[in-house]
Amino acid sequence: MTKFITIGVAGHTGHGKTTLVRSLTGMPADTMEGEKQHGAGREPGVFPLSLEIDIQAALMDIPGHIRYLKNTIRGLCSVDMAILVIAADDGIMPQTREHLNVFTCLGINHGFIVLSRTYLVDEELLELAELEIQEAVEGTLFEGKPVIPVSMNESEGPERIRTAIQNELQSLQGKSVDSPFRMWVDRVKSIAGFGTVACGTICSGQVSVDDGIRILPENRETRARTLEVHHRKVSQAFAGQRVGINLPKVSIQDVRPGMMLSASSPKDFHRFFNVDLHAFRPVQNGQRVRLHLGTASVNAMVVLMETANLNPGDTGLAQLRLDDPIPAIPHDRFIICSLNLHTVMGGGTVLEISEYKFKRSRLPGTLPYLKAVRNRDIPALIAGFCRQRFKRPVTESEITEYSGLPVRDIQSGIQRMIEQDELLALSGEQYYLMDEYRKLYQELPKIISRILTSDPFKGKTNKEAIRKHFTYGYDELLIKTLLQELHNRKMIFLKDGMISAPMETLTFSRPQKQMLDSLLRYSDEVGIPFSIGGFCRIIKKGTRKEEAQAYLDFLQFQGRLIRLNDDCYISSSMMEEIKKKVSQAIREKGSISVTDSKDIFGYGRTKGAPVLEYLDEIGFTSRKGDERMLWIKSGQE
Repeated sequence: MTKFITIGVAGHTGHGKTTLVRSLTGMPADTMEGEKQHGAGREPGVFPLSLEIDIQAALMDIPGHIRYLKNTIRGLCSVDMAILVIAADDGIMPQTREHLNVFTCLGINHGFIVLSRTYLVDEELLELAELEIQEAVEGTLFEGKPVIPVSMNESEGPERIRTAIQNELQSLQGKSVDSPFRMWVDRVKSIAGFGTVACGTICSGQVSVDDGIRILPENRETRARTLEVHHRKVSQAFAGQRVGINLPKVSIQDVRPGMMLSASSPKDFHRFFNVDLHAFRPVQNGQRVRLHLGTASVNAMVVLMETANLNPGDTGLAQLRLDDPIPAIPHDRFIICSLNLHTVMGGGTVLEISEYKFKRSRLPGTLPYLKAVRNRDIPALIAGFCRQRFKRPVTESEITEYSGLPVRDIQSGIQRMIEQDELLALSGEQYYLMDEYRKLYQELPKIISRILTSDPFKGKTNKEAIRKHFTYGYDELLIKTLLQELHNRKMIFLKDGMISAPMETLTFSRPQKQMLDSLLRYSDEVGIPFSIGGFCRIIKKGTRKEEAQAYLDFLQFQGRLIRLNDDCYISSSMMEEIKKKVSQAIREKGSISVTDSKDIFGYGRTKGAPVLEYLDEIGFTSRKGDERMLWIKSGQE
């Protein structure tokens, strides 16, 4: 697919930027001036550039005067490559350095330098100018890049620059067409017969005629009625192209420079940006600055996370607290300027859009995540994201949307962490950190034991009661998963939504312990199913049936006793012996009936019938008429 590239032509005022653009594009002077004059300030002008390679490029002529630094930043925020124009007779000037800083903040890493007005200096001064430039651009994108001395009076000058552009573009990736559509608005026009037209360079994705569009941060819905690229109507526009979008039923007051046109809207707009900040001038903690991001500009306060100040050349993590929201996403580039001076103080990358003000108490959770984003350490990023949301599992889409990283990178990181037993996959494609899960796994039986110890006579509890005993309100799916695993490992008992712990883990009073021991001993010794009345008469004379029933219910839930249909009880160990006897009898006779109870169990049909009915219920036997046979699973004989 054809790449669409915008090339920013920057430099100090009067150094020949416009002359260079005119010589490369062939645009008439009056057309260029008309394009660059807009409103009260001088705006960047954008002009198509013809090349001999399969790349569609445009040149953006950037204002060079110090008064138009805001417009310079607005223009350069959308460029992919930079040409820095420096006059041989002036050398490095103040705005040259400001433009260098802007390029650095915006992460532009392709370009070269044009040394203009060479006809005004001799060879010695030209050599000195080149040495000065090489020293000034150390540590910037222009370090090691070509310095092309030209005079626009020479016919071969523009061609040498065109060749240099084509060489540089060969390795330039360009903007992502596959990402969602986003475009910062830098100009708005009202055209008679058409209405409002918003102009800008598409940051990512693509847009077609009649596509739905949202105007952010107001989140107003509209659509793309028509599209124009360099004054030509098109049906579709792609990332990197300069486009004018006709927005129906939108007045010129409803959209303005600094807003964004987007295919979708975030759930919430937050005013706290956690960023990686590089300083060109001293930055103090708590300092008020002017933030430039995309074409938006808003006042903000800098809150440094790791130090009290940043000196020139320092880089650190910070939070920018905006006066008004900006529709930014992670990995957007930004610039901060002094409130009163036209100077670039620093800039960098947005790492996280946060809903919380940064506090020192949040440092242990915040810093690992931000450093992981900065270093593109995907497993550490996923771990940090999950740890900040430790009360619940997270989804792949959540991590992708929040981090701003490609979905394939997140998918690969999740899979790697699962294979290394660092991440647990839950139902519904949700994930939870394994080390946090293990902590809960160790803590949950203790909580259940504490709940039941406070009232062991009750003997069971439920999920809601357990959740209330945690310091934090953990997600229901997480608690359900933990309970099921503990049940599978026989560390708890889980039945019909109720939970109990093994008797050995509970604490009972002496009378309660005596009652439980008496019931268990009686159930093993009596040899037949027994009733609650029989127990109270024979073993615990004077015990109320209601009191004994609570203990029987507890032992039944614990799996130590089995309740039959006639409200009699039998021990689980005795039932296992009965299964063996029934199985042997059926194998010998082919089937059994209730009349065989005396021979098999040692007691008659009155006590034997409920036992056989229980075996039918659990699927151990199957009944046909009066006869019972062993239940045969499908595929077995």
